[in-house]
Amino acid sequence: MKTRKSLLAEKLTIEQAIHAIEAKAQNKTIIKNLDGTVSLQIPIAPTDIKQMASLRSNLAQTELRLGKSKSSARVIANPSSSQSMDLLTEQMLAGRWHCSTSRLQRWRAANTGPNYLKIGGKVLYRREDISAYEDAHVVKTFVKV
Repeated sequence: MKTRKSLLAEKLTIEQAIHAIEAKAQNKTIIKNLDGTVSLQIPIAPTDIKQMASLRSNLAQTELRLGKSKSSARVIANPSSSQSMDLLTEQMLAGRWHCSTSRLQRWRAANTGPNYLKIGGKVLYRREDISAYEDAHVVKTFVKV
């Protein structure tokens, strides 16, 4: 059993690794193509994205061991770049929606469900895509008086 002090040190190490990857993403380049489209070039590799997902998972587990549901001490240097890097794995999304990963796999095969990224064989979901999908599926109810 790890002590609270060692868990806090582990949490700090993980957060520093996450921030290092986020700092790489800040060096983005916008490219205007001849056909009128715009491309965004971010100098991070698929392995960095996989590592980010793994680090976020490890951070969540460490925070749970610390007895916190969310980190209140987490400092983000640039919130806009952090939001763009906020990715969920298939397992994380299944846990969020209380469904199976096979349901998400069926949705992808049928071209339904939320948008996703597939990088190096790994399926990742962006938080903004998840939020947009959830917003589009809100069922509004009316109370008759």
